Amino acid sequence: MRRTSAHVLAAAGLAAGAVLTTALPAQAADDWIAVGGWSIGAHARDSQWTLKYPHSAQQAEGRGQVHWSNGNETTGYWTEVRAAANDTVRDGYCAVTQVSYQKKTGGKWTNQTRSSAVDCVDHDGKAYWGRFYKSRTPIRHVNFRVCLGGPDGSIPSTRQCGPWAW
Repeated sequence: MRRTSAHVLAAAGLAAGAVLTTALPAQAADDWIAVGGWSIGAHARDSQWTLKYPHSAQQAEGRGQVHWSNGNETTGYWTEVRAAANDTVRDGYCAVTQVSYQKKTGGKWTNQTRSSAVDCVDHDGKAYWGRFYKSRTPIRHVNFRVCLGGPDGSIPSTRQCGPWAW
C-alpha cells in the first residue's frame, strides 16, 4: 500500500445519493498553502487520538498540530496545521486524518473539511506526517479527527470516523 500527502489527493466527484464522502486536500480551495515548517508561534496545540472501529480493535491513529497568531473569534486567526495518520491493522482501509475549520466567505463563517494525511501502509507502526499548511485567510475553530477510508482520502461513511478532537 502507500502513504499519501494531501497535495496529491484527488477530489472525487460524487453521484447524487452516494454514501461516499471526500474531503478535499488541505490546499484544494485556496484556503491553504504548503510551507516548509512552522512560522507562526504565538499559540500551539497538539492532539493525538486513536480510532477503534469496530469497537473491538484499534484500526487507525491520528494526530493533529495547529499553530495560530493572535486574533479573535470575530476576525479569525492566521493559522498553520499539520497532521499525521497511522494505519494500524491489515483491514483494507487506510487511516485518513481530516481537519475541520471555519473560514470567512462573503462576511459569513463557513465550515470546511479537508483530508490532510493518509496512511495505507498496514500495521508498520509508523505514522505518516502530511505537509505543513499555512492559511491564506483568517481561520477559526480548527479540529482534527481520524477516519477509515480510501487512498484518495475518501471516507465510505462518517460512522467510520472518530469524534472531532479539538
